[in-house]
Amino acid sequence: MNLRKKIQTALGICGVICYIASVCASAAPSAGGMVFRDAYCEGFYEKHLQGICTDNEGVIFWSWTTAMVKTDLHGRLLKRVPAADHHGDLCCHEGKVFVAVNLGKFNQPAGSADSWIFVYDADNLSEIARHPVQEVVHGAGGIAYRDGRFFVVGGLPEGIEENYVYEYDSAFRFQKRHVLASGYTTKGIQTAAWANNAWWFGCYGRPRLLLRADDSFRLTGKWEFDASLGIDGLGDGRFLIGQNIRLKGDGHKGRVLIAKAHDKKGLSFATPPTATSAVVIAHRGASGYLPEHTLEAKALAHAMGADFLEQDVVLSNDGVPVVLHDVHLDSVTDVARRFPDRKRADGRFYAIDLTVAELKQLKVSERFAPKTGQAVYPKRFPVGQSSFQIPTLEEELQFIQGLNRTTGGKVGVYPEIKAPAWHRKEGHDISKIVLDVLARYGYKTRKDNFWLQCFDVAEVKRIRSELGFQGKLVQLLGRYSSGDTAAVDNDFLRTRQGLEEIAKVADGIGPSVSHVVTGKSGDLFQVTDLVKNAHALKLAVHPYTVRADDLPKCATSLEELCCILLFDLGVDGLFTDFPDRCIAVRNLWNQTGREP
Repeated sequence: MNLRKKIQTALGICGVICYIASVCASAAPSAGGMVFRDAYCEGFYEKHLQGICTDNEGVIFWSWTTAMVKTDLHGRLLKRVPAADHHGDLCCHEGKVFVAVNLGKFNQPAGSADSWIFVYDADNLSEIARHPVQEVVHGAGGIAYRDGRFFVVGGLPEGIEENYVYEYDSAFRFQKRHVLASGYTTKGIQTAAWANNAWWFGCYGRPRLLLRADDSFRLTGKWEFDASLGIDGLGDGRFLIGQNIRLKGDGHKGRVLIAKAHDKKGLSFATPPTATSAVVIAHRGASGYLPEHTLEAKALAHAMGADFLEQDVVLSNDGVPVVLHDVHLDSVTDVARRFPDRKRADGRFYAIDLTVAELKQLKVSERFAPKTGQAVYPKRFPVGQSSFQIPTLEEELQFIQGLNRTTGGKVGVYPEIKAPAWHRKEGHDISKIVLDVLARYGYKTRKDNFWLQCFDVAEVKRIRSELGFQGKLVQLLGRYSSGDTAAVDNDFLRTRQGLEEIAKVADGIGPSVSHVVTGKSGDLFQVTDLVKNAHALKLAVHPYTVRADDLPKCATSLEELCCILLFDLGVDGLFTDFPDRCIAVRNLWNQTGREP
């Protein structure tokens, strides 16, 4: 029985219990009783990672060249402080963090380095001491602790066919220089750890080498394995390995991976990261940055690299499909000022009561509450600022195809048919109208780069059967009204039997995030069986909506929520108002490059 099942059984939690972010099924408690696992460090950093260590109780310390960082086991930020350039590898002992620091030059003959050990309070990362270790003549790069002694490693000039380990007592009085018959290693040794009754050293430069030595510093192994950005023994036979990934335009991101000793490789990763092909769907465009469903929001999402751009479609009075989230106008436009006489008895303004020409006169704004005028998301684009219009579906399709042509992109479209039953009562068959427009622009079959979605169960069946739709079709799940006579929550559709009915006509489902994961952020959270059951029926799963400013309780950041959905649940795509950030998480996970 694997660990997840053991935890599930022990706690009596129904459904699948998962760890956050990149939890490994092979994770096991360390000597301190904590569960270490693969994790990303929250935030982006100007310079690359230099080392990691743990306190074996639930904290990871990260050295970022010019910053010191403390996170929990999930990589969530607890403390971040600036640091002098050039902070290197580090170790933790008795409530203190010890960092190898070189204020001079690395990898030069004696006289160019300026080697120190900076000491920080492990609780708040305040600096409490500095110890000179000028015996490390080629630049202090890393430090480890064993049996009351500190061992410092560092740079190496070209041509020297051995590495050096400098031993200090607990007061940092120099004791001895140990010689490691390693041969020349480019830029010397960067990281060090005593674990599994052996010394382990990560060598910086090319190639990245892992060295192993006995307690007398006799070399017992040499492999091509990158542990140059952090290595720490977890006390249970496993290791935590630091990695840096450079992100264009964003700086650097770090992660730790679990590794195990390997006879032929020295170390091997316990669970090599698996790539995800999940798509990122720009929910109403890049709506976290620009007013939803404007061409400007779609252009930004296209530039950010979204795989699909969503179009919610309603009809105008003259039967033209326009891109608007609701059949109502009063929460995203100035319709109440321009056409006050169009208000219905319920106090709302409807798109279907205006012609396209009239709709084009409206000024589109960031979403706001009609009664108060206050923004729904206060930190987004200012309400009423600048000038935006409602696009027709045809205009938007032309716009996206034009961008694809000029950029060489292959961004798809993801229209939703809104309130079909309500539209029929108003005298219009919105589904037929929308399908005709889509077909005219080449969106017809499953081979074409688009998905069609709808909440209305009866309409989804009608689209497939009566209207003969041949493209990819998604049944949306959850409460919907959008102008229908009554809001509906199709609980039945989320059951196995309900999914079997969906699978007869649809290619995928669009549940809300709350349908697939619940609970509070932490070591454990509860996952429903919806994704598993849908995948068993070959249904794609595209949850909505990932928002940085409207997070569920199971996550403390948008990035954490993306990790849960993409890697713990294995969804096939997600809707997000912040496509750039979700793409960054996906790309970071899939990227295997190292810092040069």
